[in-house]
Amino acid sequence: MLSVLMPVYNTDVRFLASQLSQEGLELGIPFEIRIYDDASDAAFLLLNQTLDQFPGVVYHRLPENVGRSKIRNLLANAAVYDFLVFLDADSAIPQPGFLRRYWLLRDASSVLYGGRCYADLPPAHRDLLLHWRVGHKKEQMDVASRQKQPYLSFMSNNFLIHRRVFERFGFDEKIKTYGHEDTVFGLILQQNSVPILHLDNPLQHTGLEPARVFLDKSRTAALNLLPLQQRYPALRTPLLRTFEWLGQVPGARRAFSLLEKPLRGLLLRWDYCPLWVFDLFKLSCVCNGFFRGADNPR
Repeated sequence: MLSVLMPVYNTDVRFLASQLSQEGLELGIPFEIRIYDDASDAAFLLLNQTLDQFPGVVYHRLPENVGRSKIRNLLANAAVYDFLVFLDADSAIPQPGFLRRYWLLRDASSVLYGGRCYADLPPAHRDLLLHWRVGHKKEQMDVASRQKQPYLSFMSNNFLIHRRVFERFGFDEKIKTYGHEDTVFGLILQQNSVPILHLDNPLQHTGLEPARVFLDKSRTAALNLLPLQQRYPALRTPLLRTFEWLGQVPGARRAFSLLEKPLRGLLLRWDYCPLWVFDLFKLSCVCNGFFRGADNPR
């Protein structure tokens, strides 16, 4: 009745799998926890090789990396049951009853999004502080705040969807690089009038990354926006709206494109740099992507 689907890449998921297995047993319904490894490094394959020992867990290694969209589609296609819970592997369950809350509130015609939270205390390692601060201030949102913009607030880290709904849409496998496959999925749901209901059922994001890695991935995600908007003209995020507004000011986009390296350096040096600097950094990346695309038309 319930398929928990988890893509994994270079993450030790033994503890999370054990938690989910125990919750499935306590729920008292047929369930599976289907974990697909997207060609992780050997060290993580070794750590996770015992996952099948947990009741309900099905562990499968992919021979090559297929990306964030395709692996989710593969998981859904292989799922045994009709209600699908998608989870990110670098997560922890902050409160017992995570699966039970989803099961009791399940809805075959709506998508349920449980939310994301971060640890209350900052990480001990200063190099992880930027990721924690951004997540704590920008991604950790209560239900009322998320429900104001239900589709833009959707993320793929933690949601329940019925198989019939997922099979109609799925994730866009043409999105190969990191970032915004869930933004596009939310847009497609909105365009097809599929409701997203926001719940207080968060997963804690535990996969904090060093500042350089976090900024690199944030840059890649920002660079993804304009090509995605070309394919999905209705795509509108706060970052895209600001970029469009800059286009009304002569020379503004070019000026912002020159700020990427200085802003990156500031974010790396200043532990408690104001987070609007991070927003400007992402905007400068979009501007750089715009001029790069203009210089190299496809």
